[in-house]
Amino acid sequence: MKKILFVILCLSFISCSNLYKANRAYDRGDYVQNVELTFKYFDEKPENFEELKEKKKTEINNKFSNIFEYYKKLKNSEDLVDRNNANIELFKIYIVSDNSEYSREFQAERDFLASNNIKDIFNLALKTNKELFSQYSGKNGDHNYALKVINHTLNMENSIDEVMQGKTNLDTNKMKGYRNLKKEVANYRANGDNNEALKVIEEYTSNMDNSTNEAMQAKTNLDRNKIELYKNFKMEIAKHRADGYIALAKVEEEQGSNRYLRSAQNLYYQASEIYSKYQTNYKNSYSNYENVKHKADLNDAEDNYKKGIEEYRNAGSSKGKYRAANYYFREAQKYVSNYKDTTKLINETKEKGYFKYNLTSNNSDISQKINDEMSSIGYSVNNGIEVFIEYKNDEFIYNTSSNTNTEQLRKEVQTGTDSNGKAIIKVYNFTKTTTTIEEVGKIRYFLSMRGTYYNNNINNDVIFRNTVKNIKYTGDIPPSSDYRDSEGKTLGSYEVEKKTIEKLRKEVNYNIDSMVSDLKRI
Repeated sequence: MKKILFVILCLSFISCSNLYKANRAYDRGDYVQNVELTFKYFDEKPENFEELKEKKKTEINNKFSNIFEYYKKLKNSEDLVDRNNANIELFKIYIVSDNSEYSREFQAERDFLASNNIKDIFNLALKTNKELFSQYSGKNGDHNYALKVINHTLNMENSIDEVMQGKTNLDTNKMKGYRNLKKEVANYRANGDNNEALKVIEEYTSNMDNSTNEAMQAKTNLDRNKIELYKNFKMEIAKHRADGYIALAKVEEEQGSNRYLRSAQNLYYQASEIYSKYQTNYKNSYSNYENVKHKADLNDAEDNYKKGIEEYRNAGSSKGKYRAANYYFREAQKYVSNYKDTTKLINETKEKGYFKYNLTSNNSDISQKINDEMSSIGYSVNNGIEVFIEYKNDEFIYNTSSNTNTEQLRKEVQTGTDSNGKAIIKVYNFTKTTTTIEEVGKIRYFLSMRGTYYNNNINNDVIFRNTVKNIKYTGDIPPSSDYRDSEGKTLGSYEVEKKTIEKLRKEVNYNIDSMVSDLKRI
């Protein structure tokens, strides 16, 4: 019986979970979620309302009354942040309430919907948001906070989307994932990424936009006027946000330094993306993005060019400084192709700064390691060689040896006592034979880097040893675990070779790293 009651209790809790969560949201002051979850509880399961007791209905209505009273006071607050939050959250509550079949069953909700107009709430939300944004969007303002303010309006758009998706049974998680994908692509584009793969993703997200709109129009239970109204709200939010991004971009562009130009570049691009569904190149946002990006690219190219020239002039006989100059000239070309005379200077600094080496080796893995390490400071040639690099290792050699040692042992053990209480001693005479087997693996190698600038030769044996002991007892052996035979196993040629090669690899790699480090200092 207790088990049955427990199951019934669990089922009751599950069915009431949204109402329970709504109460918790109310207690912590999350009034928007309280309203959302309350109506979700009724809309998803109509019998929940039919079974609702009058006392519980009154309790819910009282909470709604308290919520609307709270927002009435918040709308009249002297703090603009409070007023902005109040207007945005009231919009969200109105959207949810207006689209629930049960909102008008509560007097407080009926009064709220009857005494307010969704367009007025929306316009007031944008107005206070713009006022708050303006306080932080000036030259000395906190632009990160300004963006946070203006993006707060996305909460209104999300509420619209959730209602429309709920009415069309569209997959909410897929829609969120799709929106996040759009944001990621926009971020890459804003930073100047022209990867071809992004075009495929952009086409996909564009098709998703169109498919979503078609699905909403085909399946929605909302009337057509409400659909158009919501679409207009979404367009106005996009316009409001795009205008904000453009305003910030202009302020940052005027600062002049490249740090601000890169920020302006990103902001212009984001503005273009935000409103791209409604208009291409909104208020020249994309054109401005390209212009600002070009300015910033020129600045970065010039900055790297100057650093390269400085390293080049001070290089003297230092190959390292010529390589540093080469790096800066190549960086300049990443921003502006063929900037000034960087192509000529890249060739000159490569000739003077990079080691021309030739490698001979009988080990492909070691060859790969050498080429990888040398790639940042040199390149392989057949003529005009400055560094000859040679590596070779001999065949693996495996040897075993053994040594046998014999010991004669004597052990006295008390086996009892006689009638006089005197110990009875037994003497054990036995032999301990220890056979020691040693496996030895050896590979001899030669590593050399020699030439005009550097000479270093290493000729060494890499040796791996494995020792095994076998112990055998014979004769009159004492009855003790201390005198049990033990037999170790050898690894064998194959395993010893593997371990010798591993030891060789580590030693040779260390020596290669050390030699290349020496070359880098030249």
